Amino acid sequence: MTKDFPLREKKSAKTKIGLMREFMRRLETTRFEDISIRQVCASVEVSEGTFFNYFPKKIEIVYFCLQLHSVKVVWTARQAVKTSKAFDLINRAFQALFEEFNNPYLVYEMISSLIGEKEDPHEFKISDAEKYYAYPELKGIEQISAPGDCLDLFFRDCLAQAIKNKELPKNIDINNVCVALKTIMVGTPLAVKFKNFHTSSEHMARQLKTLWIGLGGNLK
Repeated sequence: MTKDFPLREKKSAKTKIGLMREFMRRLETTRFEDISIRQVCASVEVSEGTFFNYFPKKIEIVYFCLQLHSVKVVWTARQAVKTSKAFDLINRAFQALFEEFNNPYLVYEMISSLIGEKEDPHEFKISDAEKYYAYPELKGIEQISAPGDCLDLFFRDCLAQAIKNKELPKNIDINNVCVALKTIMVGTPLAVKFKNFHTSSEHMARQLKTLWIGLGGNLK
């Protein structure tokens, strides 16, 4: 069933998604700094002005991609895990993240481009139309909250739930644990290196288990 969004919102969502997908397709084989915005726009049949209207800086299309894909990661985890166990939700989110970003060249180029930034990322508020037109096959994905850093919000919700369920001690510092989870998420591909990239998901699962036990967590 097609959602009924205002025409302007629909066109904006489809254009941003089209630009993002074309840019990411090129990033699978081309260095970030070598990608031509003019060529990306030509492929999507929009002007360069339209690109910069949505993404004032080139790097912001990478931020947008991460935010949009994070919505799918959270949706996938919540659909797959039917229990209330926070550990299982976070573990499934890591698996889903690897499924979304399973091209090593793309992942390392994204990390490289983000490391090169000297300013805090622009947090996009992903619209319901963008969620829907990016993933029309995922029923109810527009219900996933994405006010800013979607994964950070997801992790915080899971950790609060873990404390409530007595999966984790009540004295844990949620802010510190969120940093640890993000370190596992981003640091694992860097630690295993390019030739072993395919093992990233397995290592993420092991590191999550190690962290959980180290926090005094309950895995039963």
